[in-house]
Amino acid sequence: MIRKLVITATFSFFASGCGAAATSTWKSPDEQWSEPAKAGSAKKPAQKAREVAAEQEPARPMPEVGDFTVQRYSGSFSKNPVTVTEEIIAREGDLMIVDYTLEDGKETLRFRARVDLKSRRVVAASKLEKGSEVEMTLAAYEALMAKTVFTADTNEERLGAETATCLVGGKELECEVTSYRVTVGGKPAKLSISTSKALTDRDVAGEIKSEDGNVIYRAEIVEAGKRTPSSSVASAQ
Repeated sequence: MIRKLVITATFSFFASGCGAAATSTWKSPDEQWSEPAKAGSAKKPAQKAREVAAEQEPARPMPEVGDFTVQRYSGSFSKNPVTVTEEIIAREGDLMIVDYTLEDGKETLRFRARVDLKSRRVVAASKLEKGSEVEMTLAAYEALMAKTVFTADTNEERLGAETATCLVGGKELECEVTSYRVTVGGKPAKLSISTSKALTDRDVAGEIKSEDGNVIYRAEIVEAGKRTPSSSVASAQ
C-alpha cells in the first residue's frame, strides 16, 4: 500500500512549536500508520496511529545544559547547504533555553527558543541581534527551521537494513542503515535512515537519492557533544 510520507528527519533535542517541521522524527510505515480505527471511533486512523507510535516509542534521554549538535542539510532540494548549530545554554524553571545558529550560504542567523520540558515543544522564540533578544513569532521560527525540511511524496515499502560505520565529529560509530522505496516528484527514489546506539536521542543521518544516484536531500549530524555554555547565557537570564 502506498502511504504518504509526512514525517521528516530529527536531529534536534526537541520538537518544533507546531510539532511537524524540521524537528520531527523519521518513522517507518509501520510506525506511521496502524490499522483503521474501530467503528464508532472519533479519531481518524492517521491520528490514532501517531498516538500509538508515540506511546510505544522509548523515552528519549533528557538533554542537559551544555549539550550541543552541529547538523548539516544538503542536496538538490536547497540552493546552498544549510548548517544548524544547536546549543542548550540554560534552564529557567520548567523551560530549557536553546540557542541556534543557522548558516545558509553567506547568511548567518542566530535565534533562541524556549522549550517546555514536559512537552519538549518550543513555546517562545526570539532573534539574537547585537547581544539582545528580539521577540519573534513561532510561525517565524518555524519558517527558519523549514529551511532544513524535505518531504518525499510517498513511502511505498521497507527495503531492508544493514550495519555500517558512521562518522560524527571525527568519531566512528556503529550504525544501522534502514532503507525505504519512496517517490519524489512522481519518480522512484530511495530513503536511507542511519541510527546508532551511541546517539539514543536522535538519528545520525537521513538521505534521499534518486534512481540515478543524485542526492536530493541529506541531513546529518557532523558534531555532537558537551561544552561549557557560552557567554550568551547571561542574556537569557
